[in-house]
Amino acid sequence: MKTVTAGTTADQKKLYDLIYARTIASQMVDANVKKTKITANIMSENIPDFTVTGSRILSLGWLAADPNARGEDTEVPKVEVAEKLTLTQLHIEDKETTPPPRYSEAGLVKWKNAVSDDQVRMLRLFAPSKTAGMWKKRVVLSSPPTPAKWSVTFYRSILQNISATHLPPR
Repeated sequence: MKTVTAGTTADQKKLYDLIYARTIASQMVDANVKKTKITANIMSENIPDFTVTGSRILSLGWLAADPNARGEDTEVPKVEVAEKLTLTQLHIEDKETTPPPRYSEAGLVKWKNAVSDDQVRMLRLFAPSKTAGMWKKRVVLSSPPTPAKWSVTFYRSILQNISATHLPPR
């Protein structure tokens, strides 16, 4: 079968190839894929069980026409229950997450100008523990309001009275 490419730019050619592959794949039989979860138990109390989740392709079907549609799914080998496994490769990854950026005065002012009153009600940005210091310094209240009674006016008064020296600690 002769494949025709259309378009003048690389992006147009990629788009044409994608449309062509999906059109052909839509006329083919279903792919038969078996989802698999393998748990390997090492005979040691100090080492936790290893688990891998992936799939095995039993018959390609439409994946033969569009292999990129498979995504990043891990292909796992065929394994029987209680089969002894041999470690062929070990790869250790060290991953860390980073916390979200801290609130700044400029960010709060930008947020205040961008949101509507309904969004303020929905977000409930300030929790009582974070605003307790601001209540004592800026807002004169006989007692802190409960979250159910907080109003948009209360949120806006806090935002208007914030200065760089009075940002709540995180």
